[in-house]
Amino acid sequence: MKIGYPEFEQLFYDPNIGTESSCLSSEESRHCIRVLRHQANDFIHIVDGMGTLYRCKIIEPNEKKCTYEITDTIPHWKQRNYRIQIGISPTKNIARFEWFVEKATELGVDEIIPLISHYTLRTRVNHTRLEKIAISAMKQSKQAKLPIIKSLTDFYQFINKPHLSECRIIAHQGENSQPINKWYKSGNDVIALLGPEGGFSPHEIQLTTSLGFNQISLGQNRLRTETAGITLMAIIQSMNFDDL
Repeated sequence: MKIGYPEFEQLFYDPNIGTESSCLSSEESRHCIRVLRHQANDFIHIVDGMGTLYRCKIIEPNEKKCTYEITDTIPHWKQRNYRIQIGISPTKNIARFEWFVEKATELGVDEIIPLISHYTLRTRVNHTRLEKIAISAMKQSKQAKLPIIKSLTDFYQFINKPHLSECRIIAHQGENSQPINKWYKSGNDVIALLGPEGGFSPHEIQLTTSLGFNQISLGQNRLRTETAGITLMAIIQSMNFDDL
């Protein structure tokens, strides 16, 4: 069944909406009042990053502290019946990894886990900057759910944790690799692992396989880490498209 959504041009983000403050941050207020020229009694749409959309009326159009009142609430807005978690090694060129975070957010990723594996060349990321990129992408793509971006995580610690997803896959070009639809079915939660520029080590592949991760191929061409991540996201979304 296709779901109808309210029409609007801009989304604002307030993680504290519903509390006593009921005002946008200084950055969001500036954009709302100075850039978009909203005035008192105008209606705007705000998301909390947790999946709820709010229709609000501006009370005081202050460009430093724009206050509003909530007039309507839509919980679980655009909520899907499956979750996508991606464990991915940060790229040496951080701009490529930031691009991945932006585009994966637009495509609806639920959780991103930056992994430090054997061949990872970058062992530091600016978590605050990644979250800002994700917030901007969430608003641009008109979503209410902000993906969780974990701190840098050791590969072995991550894969040895219990994972409840129906589908656990690792991208690897090998003789045992299969197309993603061999293991993933629409509506299922999925955890996908993507390695660094040098790929996963043989030991990492062997260990993940022993822990129930299935090897997948994303095509005949060798893809960059961030390209592989977006390709994977697009395939999963396409496989679930008929359920939207």
